[in-house]
Amino acid sequence: MELESLSACPLCDSAQLVDVDRAFGFMECSSCGFIFDSPRLTAEAINRHYSRPGQYDGWLDHLEEREGLWRRRLSKLRRHSKPGSLLDVGAGIGQFLDIARHYFKETIGTEISESALSIAKKKYGLELLHGTIDSLDIPTVDNITLFHVLEHVPSPKDTLARCYKLLKPGGRIFICVPNEINSLRSRVDALKGRIYHAALSPKTGLPKCGTTAEIHLSHFTPKTLSFGVSNAGFVVTSLSNDPYYVSSGWRLARNSIWYAIHEAFRLPTYPCTWLVAEKPENPESR
Repeated sequence: MELESLSACPLCDSAQLVDVDRAFGFMECSSCGFIFDSPRLTAEAINRHYSRPGQYDGWLDHLEEREGLWRRRLSKLRRHSKPGSLLDVGAGIGQFLDIARHYFKETIGTEISESALSIAKKKYGLELLHGTIDSLDIPTVDNITLFHVLEHVPSPKDTLARCYKLLKPGGRIFICVPNEINSLRSRVDALKGRIYHAALSPKTGLPKCGTTAEIHLSHFTPKTLSFGVSNAGFVVTSLSNDPYYVSSGWRLARNSIWYAIHEAFRLPTYPCTWLVAEKPENPESR
């Protein structure tokens, strides 16, 4: 595996780092509390991983269930979105954009995976931009979505800064990330790691980077996500839970109830976080 080690926090650039779990490669920033992988896979290795043939076969096998996920997110997004254009960063196979483009004047999608780009074009007729938002020439937009993207990028700080530049004054950004440190699931998995499960970190409940199908370089909490977004110049306007589940039948009913309970009581233990933020109408020069 191609690995790299970090000497500074990828969310705030502080060099005040401490080991959370050296055996599993987790570090924490003493300045902002952010937990991240180090050593970790390089960006090139991650790009190859997500471009593998068959990487998105599971998505194609459950398109109806995934459509339910996208419509839930779209419904939640439209309560806060601005009229006009939408940029979806990390658009995957394009299913969300295919649905969302009926509600915005213009939609743009970016994606690093070559296999996902091919599916988006063949299945939905979408011409997604190939690359990261740092490497692409993109016009300013009214809305930006990052649905389970920020945990994959090498520098959340740089990605958020680029989004700030791409968003028009008064525009909105919508971010979903796993709540991998505070969630009930992670706390149970940490207990498993302490008792019997050698593949799970006894301190975070997470596996080592590169040992699962999804590669997460960063591990947000609602607090660190809010800090990173605010530090980039945005004003956080809403913080809640992401209805991320892909299911049907009784599982859909169960997951919907579990989500509704967390929303109603604002519980901090849900598996995924949803954040909405605004770029000020008169932003200071950054």
